[in-house]
Amino acid sequence: MNVPLYLATPSGWRYFWTFNSDRGADLGSIWYVLKLGGLELSVGAVGALSFGIFGALCAAIAALCLLAPERPRVGQVAFLVVAAFLLVNKVYSPQYALWLLPLLLLARPKLRDVVTYTVAELAYFAAIWGHLAGTLVPGGGGPDRVYWLAVMLRAGVTLWLCVVVAIDVLSPGDDPLRGVV
Repeated sequence: MNVPLYLATPSGWRYFWTFNSDRGADLGSIWYVLKLGGLELSVGAVGALSFGIFGALCAAIAALCLLAPERPRVGQVAFLVVAAFLLVNKVYSPQYALWLLPLLLLARPKLRDVVTYTVAELAYFAAIWGHLAGTLVPGGGGPDRVYWLAVMLRAGVTLWLCVVVAIDVLSPGDDPLRGVV
């Protein structure tokens, strides 16, 4: 898939990969909250941890698929892989919610889950702009822990949805989409 892009513009293709490999912990990521909290890791360490944890999560998802009593649906697997990537990535932009929302609808079309996800993403959306504008800083100064809380809430809801989807994979009889033609 990358070959035509590379052939069309090798320097442009390399720029994307170089930019992302040289990028440190940035807005919206758990790594950024750790950095704001005083645990600053080098760019290389964040990249290696992010990549390593993502690889381990993908291996766990593969094991889940192999251990499932029935083959999981593509929407469930895609949701788990993209959610794993977004949970451990070095950056989380507000538009990444649009990556996960359609996959959530394919993996688990339950109103409660979609509303919970949407509320967490809206809280994060408001918090990121408040963080960037400096309006979340307490009156006496200090860190804007409201932003930290919004990042952790978003990540926690995503993790909870991963657990729920994994349970669905292991209990396919309860899947509302299985058997629907």
